[in-house]
Amino acid sequence: MGCMSMSTPRSNYSGAMHDGDPPSTQLVGGPSEEDMVLGMQMSTRLAKRTGWPVFVSCGLNAASGEGMEGMGAGTGGMLGQKMAALAEREAGRIILRRRKMVEG
Repeated sequence: MGCMSMSTPRSNYSGAMHDGDPPSTQLVGGPSEEDMVLGMQMSTRLAKRTGWPVFVSCGLNAASGEGMEGMGAGTGGMLGQKMAALAEREAGRIILRRRKMVEG
């Protein structure tokens, strides 16, 4: 398991500030700072999109043992970014489908 972060959507009570991203925090650290940043970005976007608290554990770079620069010669980390984007899109789809079921 890699780094774990959590993000919660902004509250809707009167007078609450709604501009900016939802608050997020790192719950568990890991060996890769890139995974930490990626996990926090993913949790923030997913919480904003779904309106639910989101926990993300991200170990894309730690799993390879090399970091983003080692993921494909000359790609500049594009493979890792594509994997993260696909994972985020699928997680968002699953969360939104579940939310629809729960809310009826």
